[in-house]
Amino acid sequence: MTPAIQEFDAIVVGTGPGGATLSKELSQSGKKVLMLEWGNNNPVKGTALQGASQLLVPGKSLLLTNGMMSVARGITTGGSSLFYCATAFHPPVDMFKAYGIDITREIEEVKADVPGGPNGTAACLSRMPSRRGRF
Repeated sequence: MTPAIQEFDAIVVGTGPGGATLSKELSQSGKKVLMLEWGNNNPVKGTALQGASQLLVPGKSLLLTNGMMSVARGITTGGSSLFYCATAFHPPVDMFKAYGIDITREIEEVKADVPGGPNGTAACLSRMPSRRGRF
């Protein structure tokens, strides 16, 4: 069986916040986008075991600095935002405006796209693990 040849306008590597945002904007402008992710697409169970298996793999998702500081990144569909609830602080609009950059429209788009409030925190908190380690 010969594999089908497909053509894309863009190939985006990573499905976290950056890759997902870029892919969304490209597809909304009519582009055919292929998203690639290193991780799996397993259903989210919300268990501590699932989180550990995707966040604590040395050399892959768990990185150590020379000073032994650890950095955990999500290697799964959705990237680290799956584990960190896609929360973010509001950007300093006035600082950007001082340099002639107005990001207020983009902020409003994010507010409309992310459920649970201006930064998604309310939606995230409703999915936080209970004492049994489940969402």
